Amino acid sequence: MTLGRISQTITAHYHHLGEDGVSSSAIEIVVAYDTDDPYSVQFHFRSGSIRWFVSRDLVISGLEAASGEGDVRVSTHGTVGGDTTILTLNNHEDPSADFTLDAYELMSFLQLTEQMVPLGAETRRVQRQIERLDWT
Repeated sequence: MTLGRISQTITAHYHHLGEDGVSSSAIEIVVAYDTDDPYSVQFHFRSGSIRWFVSRDLVISGLEAASGEGDVRVSTHGTVGGDTTILTLNNHEDPSADFTLDAYELMSFLQLTEQMVPLGAETRRVQRQIERLDWT
């Protein structure tokens, strides 16, 4: 298992409802994975210094079929320009936010995370971290 952290900047499109209807704007999202927190993928929205921690399993599932409910939903759809993944985030203070990302970029990133900590090996990774703690 490789230890460490990886990140990748992905250009996404933020879709929002305004007075003139639905509009879209480009936004950079830094997607990160840290082996010290092997269950989650981080989505860091640079424009607002906002960071969401989302279950890696949920993001992977969302590449195959609509997944999640409540605060985080992920689904992938075929489009003329290629497959896109829609990430919907709801913080309960503002209307939910929809972001479209290139599905292949996201999938490539997730494959790298699996090389670092294979799916199903997360618990062993966390157990090793706990065993190394000095409880005295």
